[in-house]
Amino acid sequence: MTKLGVQIAIKQELLRLLFGSQGLASASNEDEFDNRTASALQYVRQYFPTTENYVSERVIPKVLNNCRITWGASWLGAEQWTNNSCESANNLLKLSLDWKPASQPD
Repeated sequence: MTKLGVQIAIKQELLRLLFGSQGLASASNEDEFDNRTASALQYVRQYFPTTENYVSERVIPKVLNNCRITWGASWLGAEQWTNNSCESANNLLKLSLDWKPASQPD
């Protein structure tokens, strides 16, 4: 969306619709997920229709898969979503700074 020149406020609203506390990722059942999907896709069609296929074919199925896992294994809980992107960012930061581990004093 950044390459397409979508305004920051519009991107943030879409992220809220997908991953916010009332978004797709926090739906408690499939009916709720379907209603939230319709709202998110309506927003996408209104503000940046060129990304509709990407959102509907790539993003939403992945979120639905994660939700189905959570619904099927209630012991996971809604707050157990994890994100390993910080590891990638940490690696890139270390590479860009040419970071080396310091030796421990004896």
